[in-house]
Parts: sequence; structure tokens; C-alpha cells
Amino acid sequence: MDPIAYWNEQAGPRWVALQEQLDRLLNPLGLRAMKEAAIRPGERVLDVGCGCGQSTLQLSEQVGADGLAVGVDVCQVMLARARQRANWSALNWSALFWQADAASHPFHEDPFDAVFSRFGLMFFSHPQQAFANLRRALYPGGRMVAVCWRDLEQNPLFEVALRAAAPFLDLPDPTPHDLPGPFSLAPPGKAEQLLIQAGFAAVQCQPFEDRISVGGLEESTDFLLQMGPVVPLLAEATPCTVAQVKARLRQLLQDYQTSAGVFLPTANWLLQGISQQAA
Repeated sequence: MDPIAYWNEQAGPRWVALQEQLDRLLNPLGLRAMKEAAIRPGERVLDVGCGCGQSTLQLSEQVGADGLAVGVDVCQVMLARARQRANWSALNWSALFWQADAASHPFHEDPFDAVFSRFGLMFFSHPQQAFANLRRALYPGGRMVAVCWRDLEQNPLFEVALRAAAPFLDLPDPTPHDLPGPFSLAPPGKAEQLLIQAGFAAVQCQPFEDRISVGGLEESTDFLLQMGPVVPLLAEATPCTVAQVKARLRQLLQDYQTSAGVFLPTANWLLQGISQQAA
């Protein structure tokens, strides 16, 4: 399915329904990247793939009343939740949300000091053109900072539910890295090359690990059955098979259980680059 259609018709409604759990899960990884971005008061910041708005609202707090944080996403239903949250938080004076394709939107008409993304760069159909467009969105010397996933096998958030389903369902082949998807930027060197080709300088791609959690064993089990690559498989499975997968997933998650909840190891790339003056 076309990525934009996929987010509007399938993934987006699920993300809205699970917004609180997803924010809890991804927030530590986004904050790690945000620390590297070193956002300053008064800056203009573009948040690519902002989803339901948590990272954009955090950026708006950092830029303050004299700055602007613009969250951009292709998913209308997620942006509606983001705007609702901005109104609730009284941060609507420094946070805006645009429905646009970051791969082609003319951001360069009103450039930004920084481009930020929390797991929003992996879904471009034509990543080289998209990265070049994001470079043009920046003032010369402006910076990009983003976080994305490394390999599937290093991220139980995605892998453990597939492992639970494997005895009961035929698993599809992994999505090739040249197609849009969570792991399209996983191969070492790929993201750096895209940034360099797009006109970024001082490019860095640093690996880092962390542990992330939704909550306890039952909440984590239910969450992982509603999110990620196992979802379309379970949609076509019988209730008996779904129950078998759930029981095995619950058993596997016990390996990650602590007194504070279920914590899953995560492996990520931290991407950074500086926009150069256009030739």
C-alpha cells in the first residue's frame, strides 16, 4: 500500500487509539535525540512525522513564545489529535500542525533553524529526494537531528510478537530495506549516505541502545498485539490462533519483566547533519 494511504487508512487510527502508550514508549528515545538538537528559545523547528504531537509540543516548550515548532505529518486523524492536545496544553501559541508530505512540501519558502524527527524518516517512497527537500527546509548552517530504528532482530518491540506468532502462523518475508518501512534506514551507512547526497555536512550516525516500556505484563501483551508487523497476521487468524499467540507472547515477555514493568531493549541510530549553502 502507498505509505500515505497506509497511515491515513490503517496505522493512523491505531496510533490515535494507543497514543498514551506510544508516547510513554517512544518518549525516552525522542528526548535523547532532542538533547542533541540543543533547541534554543526563539528558534523555528520542523518536526517531521510528528504523529499525535508529543514531540512537537515538547519542542514548542523549548523554543518558547518567541519561537515556533511546526509538526508535519501525512495522517489527518493523528494531526487532529495533535491539535487537540495543543489546545489542551495552552501551547498553541508556539505549536502548529500541518498536513503535508515532507518529501515535497516547499518548506524552503520560510526556512527553519532545525529539523527534528522521532521515527518519522523511514517511510519515504523516495528517500533521497525527501532528504534533499528537508535540507532545503533549513537555513544554511541549520541542523537536522533524528532517531530511527536499527535492525528488526535488535528491537524486541517488533520482533517478540513475530516470534510468538511463528509457531502458529506463516510469517511473511521481511520488508526489503529499499522499501518504506520502520527498518528502511537500518543498514549501516545508508542514512549517512542519504544525508551526504542531500547536501548535509558534518554528518554523523551514532548507534545507541536503551530500554523502553509501555507498562506491566498484561498491558504490554495487549499493546504488542495491536501494534507492529503482527497486526495484519492476526486480523486473518482464527480466535483460537490469536489466543495461542497471545499466550506465547505473554510467556516470552516474562523474560523482559522487572519489578517496574516490562522493559524491552531497543537499538537505534541517532542521525545528525548540518545544512550547507545551496550550490
